[in-house]
Amino acid sequence: MTRAYAFGSVCTERFSEVSDVDILIAFDESLDPVQYGENYFAIADALEEILQRPVDLVTERSLHNPHFVAALERTKTPIYE
Repeated sequence: MTRAYAFGSVCTERFSEVSDVDILIAFDESLDPVQYGENYFAIADALEEILQRPVDLVTERSLHNPHFVAALERTKTPIYE
């Protein structure tokens, strides 16, 4: 993982005890597809265990919808760079 950002309700006053946590991550582009998948699921599982709540893990590579990207950018907060 090369970067990680929190976004969505976790970065706002709307966050509550029933909210999930939205995380955007980026991987090194040279990562082969098997490693990419293994890393994705390992990170998702680890975050849910640590945070004790559902995690919506999104990768930069999967961002295609400009409306979703615009909404994400409004609350995006770096947690690892």
